[in-house]
Amino acid sequence: MYVPRHFEMSDDDAATLAGMVGVGHLVTSTDAGLDSSFVPFLVDDHDRLIDLVTRLTNLHEGRREAPWAVSDAPAEFIDGQLKAIVGIEPPHTSNLFDFPSSTTESRTSSPPHPSTRGTEQTSRSVMTATPNRAGSAGPTDSRAWVDEVVRRTDAAFADQGDATRAEGAERYMKHVAPFLGIDTPERRRLLRAAWRGLSTPTSDVLGRAAAALMARREREYHYAAYDLLAQFIDAADEQFLRRWVTQLLTTTPWWDTVDGIGTAAVSPLCRRFDSAATIDEWSESGDRWLVRAAIQHQRGWRRSTDVERVLGLCHRHWVEREFFIAKAIGWALRDLTRIEPDAVRRFLTDHRGNAVAEREAMRGLTRAARGSTSSPASRPQER
Repeated sequence: MYVPRHFEMSDDDAATLAGMVGVGHLVTSTDAGLDSSFVPFLVDDHDRLIDLVTRLTNLHEGRREAPWAVSDAPAEFIDGQLKAIVGIEPPHTSNLFDFPSSTTESRTSSPPHPSTRGTEQTSRSVMTATPNRAGSAGPTDSRAWVDEVVRRTDAAFADQGDATRAEGAERYMKHVAPFLGIDTPERRRLLRAAWRGLSTPTSDVLGRAAAALMARREREYHYAAYDLLAQFIDAADEQFLRRWVTQLLTTTPWWDTVDGIGTAAVSPLCRRFDSAATIDEWSESGDRWLVRAAIQHQRGWRRSTDVERVLGLCHRHWVEREFFIAKAIGWALRDLTRIEPDAVRRFLTDHRGNAVAEREAMRGLTRAARGSTSSPASRPQER
């Protein structure tokens, strides 16, 4: 980005500014490489920030039949989420357009300053779509990638449902959502074929596509959302849990999608990145599904499990009698019996009164005493 000499800022001045107000980088991809420009973070007032979040939510939710509102969530949860949101409000004083190539030359009476070389490429990158590296969807085609995923999923599911199976599944899942009536093996087979050849998305594009599937009515689309996450989880970045998974976990939630998203995204991303702060936020959110996901965030880690961390989460929620939280504690303790049964015995010695959790933990201890080698990722249907 060209900066006239009389506007130049020294490195020391830039560091001072960053220390005072915080700055971000606006990065532009050009033919000559990457250009970075400072953008100040200006919105640090709680009321102003929640106003911006509310307006943005209303904009996107207003098109849905049953729009969600920020006010629908507990105040404590909203306050916790706001801590992870940075509001950027750069001042806008004028519009400035640069013209590439011969247009610029015809409007300029003197040779360009050496430091303006590359502005032609910068202008072009703003005005036209810049392709990303091979195979990945960049910001300019993100909507197309999301639409393509949904279109292929629609085509895969078309005329594949069974009304009798759908009725039984809906009843089993307490009518949380209507079903098409496609069983799990068939759904996965259909989606593997439908999604074959999809390019690798960016992290945010993956999140948008999963959210688009979760926004559909039928439950099989919600299952498709976590199937998509599982297929492209390597594309998810360090912010994906907070930015996208929190939303996905709380969209038409029931144990089936919460556990499916846990297996597809929560567990692998927590293992790859330091996600302690997000897990703590979920644990303290007061939302039973986020709490459940927090307790189970290390499922399948086997010998890599942080036993004390899991036991700490179980202790934090032991006195709660909400069934799905108690069940999550039981499953977490049962998993731990495969690697440290003595730690589970000591925990149960000091913790009584949660019959659901104790029952699952004792099943694990009984199996451990028999020397069972069953997989920690297996589980029967919830009852």
